[in-house]
Amino acid sequence: MTGPALIRPAPPRMLRASVIASTWALPRGAVRNRYRQELLAELHASAPQDRTGYTVGVVTHAWGLRRAVKDDEPVAKETTMRTKPLTCRLNLHHVWHTYSTDDGTRYLKCARCGKEYTRGGSSGMTYAGGG
Repeated sequence: MTGPALIRPAPPRMLRASVIASTWALPRGAVRNRYRQELLAELHASAPQDRTGYTVGVVTHAWGLRRAVKDDEPVAKETTMRTKPLTCRLNLHHVWHTYSTDDGTRYLKCARCGKEYTRGGSSGMTYAGGG
C-alpha cells in the first residue's frame, strides 16, 4: 500500500521566471514550448530545497541546449567517446588482461585504455588475467 501523494508548494515566481527566460534562447514554436513545459514540470516536481540549484542549472545550460536543438549536423564521434582514465593517462595504474594474436602469441593490454604492455614495466600495474 502506498502513502498519499506529496503535495509540494509551487516554486517561487523568480525561479519560474528564470526557467521561462532561459527558454527564450530556443527556437520559436513547438520546440520552445515543449522544453518550457518540460522544464517547468521538473521544477514543480523537484523538492523545495533543490529548486534553486535546478534553476541555476537550467539557466547556465540554456545556450548549450540551444546549440543542441539548432544543430542539424550529427554529433562527431570524438565528442561522445569516453576518454582514457586519468590513472592510465598518467601511466600510474593499468588493468592488464591477457590477449592472443591470430598466430597464438600472447600479450598484455590494458582493459581500460588499450595500451599494450612492453617489458620494462609500469609502476601501477594490476594483472587481471583471462582473455
